[in-house]
Amino acid sequence: VFSKAMARSQMVQPRTVGILGHLFSMWDEDGTERVDYIHFLTGISVLASCQDCESVEDVVLFALQVQDVHKTNCITRAKLESLLNGINVTVAYLGDAVLSTKQVQTIAHEVFESSQQLRHHVMSHDECARRVQCHFLVKDFLQGNG
Repeated sequence: VFSKAMARSQMVQPRTVGILGHLFSMWDEDGTERVDYIHFLTGISVLASCQDCESVEDVVLFALQVQDVHKTNCITRAKLESLLNGINVTVAYLGDAVLSTKQVQTIAHEVFESSQQLRHHVMSHDECARRVQCHFLVKDFLQGNG
């Protein structure tokens, strides 16, 4: 189903269809041709945003906006961890260095740890993107030291 939809799409270049198809198959762990579309789109958002983003903060902000289906402009620690795991799966497929599960958990925990907005256990997308970009594990990851 996904492959047929992508083949019919005139908005996606043919070479990109193949990459997205492989990523979709990877996310379709049980072979049902069904994936959690929010996790899938969040995971591949790093690919879609690369052309227009000038910084890691922009890429993270784009991914945050993709996963925010209710338009709250806020994220929880658990959702941030899920988002980072999704991006990690995509970069792993592409053969790039990845973060360990423990590193993803550490980033999510430490990004939220010192936030002033934790009264409701949420953080604005802007603040979250800034904090993720500045985290030492993210900086190390971006230098290819996953």
